[in-house]
Amino acid sequence: MGQYLTIGIATSIRAYLKRQDFRLTIEEMRNSLEKQFNQTGIYNVMEYEDAGVRLTLKPEVAEPDWIPMIKDFYDLRYNEGNRYGADLKVLMNMTKLEEWIELSDKKMYQGYQTVDQYYYGYKDEINGWNRYIETQQEIVALSLDGKIIMECYNDVLEFFTKLIREKLGKYRLADAMVVEICG
Repeated sequence: MGQYLTIGIATSIRAYLKRQDFRLTIEEMRNSLEKQFNQTGIYNVMEYEDAGVRLTLKPEVAEPDWIPMIKDFYDLRYNEGNRYGADLKVLMNMTKLEEWIELSDKKMYQGYQTVDQYYYGYKDEINGWNRYIETQQEIVALSLDGKIIMECYNDVLEFFTKLIREKLGKYRLADAMVVEICG
C-alpha cells in the first residue's frame, strides 16, 4: 500500500483511555482534546464512560461552509482547474454533512474521499507531566499525494496546517483542516 500526504477535513477525532500509555481521567482527556482540537467550538464532545472521548464536527458549522470552502481550496490546490477534486456539481446538490461524508466514503474521487482510522499523536502537559496523547481521526481528504516517506514530520505538517487554516480563515470550518500522512 503506502502512505500519502493528505490534506482534508477532520470530521471525527477519538481518544481511548486504554490506548494511552499512562492513566488519564475522562475529564483530563476531554480537556486535552478540547485544547488541541476544539478551541473554536467546531466539534460536539461526547464522553464514553470507560472508553474515552469523541469529537464530531458540528453540522451547523460544516454545512454553511462546506461547498464554498472546498471550492476555494480546490482553486488554490489544483492549478489546472478541478481535475483531481470532486465534481462540485455533485457536492452542490447535497446540503447535509452526512450526505457529503457518505459520498466521501464511496471514494469516487481522488481528491474527495474518507481516510479512516488515521492515528495522530500530540504532546500535552497534564498535571505537570508532558504526555503523548494518541487519537484516531476520520478525515475527508481533499488532496492525496504520494507515496511519501518521512520521519520527524509533525512540526512541518502543523506549519502547513496553520497556513491552510489562515488562507481559508474566512470559514469557521477551516479550523477542521489538517495536513497529515495517512495510509
